[in-house]
Amino acid sequence: MDLKHIQRTKCGAYVISPYDSKIEIGAQKQRLSRVMASDTAGCTNISGGLIIMPPKKVARPHIHKDNEIVLFIAEGWGAALVGPDMEPIFHGPGDFLYFPAGCEHVGINLSSTDRIVLAEIRTDPHFNEDVIVLPELEEKVMQTAEKLWKQFESGEILPEAKTESSVFSYDQSKEVYKENQ
Repeated sequence: MDLKHIQRTKCGAYVISPYDSKIEIGAQKQRLSRVMASDTAGCTNISGGLIIMPPKKVARPHIHKDNEIVLFIAEGWGAALVGPDMEPIFHGPGDFLYFPAGCEHVGINLSSTDRIVLAEIRTDPHFNEDVIVLPELEEKVMQTAEKLWKQFESGEILPEAKTESSVFSYDQSKEVYKENQ
């Protein structure tokens, strides 16, 4: 998207498209698009970007030593294995995930046909500098991934993935709000 001809920054505020960002492979073997960070937008306490996971992709288990992370799932169905025992938590389009600093985790794309796209916000202004890979967990992760792929394909886990879109769309009929009193 070429929007270079219109105003994209003013008073320290920025608009940056992920299309203008380079895709990098992080230490955790994920495709990362570092969009907002200290070197792109002058961020001092936060950063943001995208993670794009191809079908049936497994990242490397890791921690972010010093920083918290919030993920928003824009597209796709997956599992995050968390903690020292790599226990699964499942997510789909529209879900948010939170990882505290130091929490062992790894992402798995459960689909054999569709990618996962996640927006990621970190308390790391450099976006991905404090990653520590945990190779000692990789064998357990792959064993768990094989099991989860079979369960996903059979509809045993996340059966809604067989009938619902893999792309987030806002449904106003599910809107929950409290009117001002």
